[in-house]
Amino acid sequence: MNDRKIMYYRAALLAALFLTLCAMGLVYRFYIVKQIPDTIHIRKGKEENISFEVPVSARVTKGTQEEIAIPVSTSVSIVAGDAQSYEMHLKYLGMIPMKSVHLDIVSDQAVAVCGMPIGIYLKTQGVLVIDTGAFEVPGSPAGEKTERYENETCPAEGILQPGDYILAIDGIDIESKKQFVELVENSSGDERIFTILRNGELSNVKIKPVLSKEQVYKIGVWVRDSAQGIGTLTYLTGDGKFGALGHGINDSDIGMLMELKKGSIYDTNILSVSRAQENRPGELTGVLSFEENDYIGQIEQNTKKGIYGTISETYLTGRQGEQMLSDCRILPVALKQEVTCGDAQIYCKIGEKAKLYDAKITELDYNAEKTNRGIMLTITDEELLRVTGGIVQGMSGSPILQNGKIVGAVTHVLVNDPTRGYGIFIEEMLEAGDGG
Repeated sequence: MNDRKIMYYRAALLAALFLTLCAMGLVYRFYIVKQIPDTIHIRKGKEENISFEVPVSARVTKGTQEEIAIPVSTSVSIVAGDAQSYEMHLKYLGMIPMKSVHLDIVSDQAVAVCGMPIGIYLKTQGVLVIDTGAFEVPGSPAGEKTERYENETCPAEGILQPGDYILAIDGIDIESKKQFVELVENSSGDERIFTILRNGELSNVKIKPVLSKEQVYKIGVWVRDSAQGIGTLTYLTGDGKFGALGHGINDSDIGMLMELKKGSIYDTNILSVSRAQENRPGELTGVLSFEENDYIGQIEQNTKKGIYGTISETYLTGRQGEQMLSDCRILPVALKQEVTCGDAQIYCKIGEKAKLYDAKITELDYNAEKTNRGIMLTITDEELLRVTGGIVQGMSGSPILQNGKIVGAVTHVLVNDPTRGYGIFIEEMLEAGDGG
């Protein structure tokens, strides 16, 4: 009987061990699959070596036509032909399907790496709704008491919501917050039709302004029509296009990407640095002068991966533009698979001239849920740590360099450890700038 129990125990232990190994294998496989990019860019006519952490086989196809079969290895070498794209089907150990990767063919590219601070001004479409809220009235008319207090009301509640853009009132386009307030105040309490943009869809809603205790007509809404701040210019292309920030401009209260109507970037001077400390972000403080002679260029896109636009020819040919160009470095663009964990630099202008500062890339996530957090890096440069304490507000967009190439741009700082932060792959920025 004892021998039989021992056999049962051994069988149970072996089964538990087997299940544990299977579970570990599945978790490891999931981890590896996540580390393999969904899309990989490769250069036409050049051999590209793509490394994996596990032994895989690959089958590369163009449409339904098989191009090449690659035996089990921890890396795959490919030379792209005339096709614009391929599909690469991976199998773990040549047996277990892992994932399919889209291969896009790209040309060699170089950009002017900038790293200079810029003033940013962005104007929204219409006005952006931040929130709704009740206001006091002289006394609620009979039958119109609110759920709050007898002498408070909020006509916009339940009709407008944070993130809405009010584009027009009774067909009159809204150009500014001031104009919006005037149209509501001059309504005489008559019902108005508000044209709003919500989640990309236009609609009309009716709201009846109410006279407040200050004898002014209101609807009970807070709105904003613009945003401004300091960031870093990442790169310029040969046709005068620029990319900056590495992340979009979000409203500071609701955290949503602001819909762009128009925007500009301006030359700015950093006056002081508020040094970062644990749980207290630092920042670059500069003069935001939106004067014509400081105008650099027009913002044409505000995306999750950065802001993009065109540099003014007048600026480029002027003294300030010549100074900026003298600070720029023409560098080739690195593809994602060329970026590695290890030594790197960031290029930014804290003092009089842009300089290289040492850093280390510590983690890479090719399929990051937030694309501007694909690179994790740590600032190691003693001078930069002494001056800024690490990554501070205003450094977003600072180019990340490695092995003589631009590989990405700084995007975020870890508030509890300002020496560490995130970056976006330069591939992602350039793709968004091209309308991707």
